Amino acid sequence: MKKVVLIAIILIASVLRLYKLSFTPPSLYWDEASLGYNAYSILKTAHDEHGRFLPLTNFAAFGDYKPPGYIYAAVLQLQFWT
Repeated sequence: MKKVVLIAIILIASVLRLYKLSFTPPSLYWDEASLGYNAYSILKTAHDEHGRFLPLTNFAAFGDYKPPGYIYAAVLQLQFWT
């Protein structure tokens, strides 16, 4: 009886996890959106989303502090794509 319950739980969990897997998540997470917005803002105005001019230590976003290397690398990508 225990094996049947365990198999049923695993089957239900698998179906719930794999159902429409290619459609989830429906949008970007907040940190990805913040990184993209900061990169776009740096490219266009040389200021981050909080108005700081070319921050070198970190980017504050939603209580999280991101290292500037990611954002400046994204700025370089944006520069070539726009």
